[in-house]
Amino acid sequence: MTLRQVAWFIAAYVGIVALAVWFNLAVLCLGDAKYAQGCGGFGVYIPLWEMFLAPLPIAAIILERWRKSGPTPTTRLLAYLAGVIAVAEFGWVVIDKFPALLATEAVVIAIAFVIRLRTSRSAT
Repeated sequence: MTLRQVAWFIAAYVGIVALAVWFNLAVLCLGDAKYAQGCGGFGVYIPLWEMFLAPLPIAAIILERWRKSGPTPTTRLLAYLAGVIAVAEFGWVVIDKFPALLATEAVVIAIAFVIRLRTSRSAT
């Protein structure tokens, strides 16, 4: 994984999470009622979700740097971003139970680790 790929991956992560939070607030009004009856609070929710979901891209970058593979990992990076979206949307379902979000992140990271371990060769 090159530094350029790390940079676009982080930028894509920030953009995707912000877009998902915007959609959940502006379209579905899933926020707290004190923020425009659930349709506001972007300045609060976007940074919080970026922070809550940060272990996912960090784990993806570590996994890609740890285990080397032949082709560039663009497809895998897109798969990691799809996983971030899935966890973010699941997080809105269980927003009242924060430990469920953390457990979901841990399970997703463990699954990514096992898949990465099985589909890569060790660095030589």
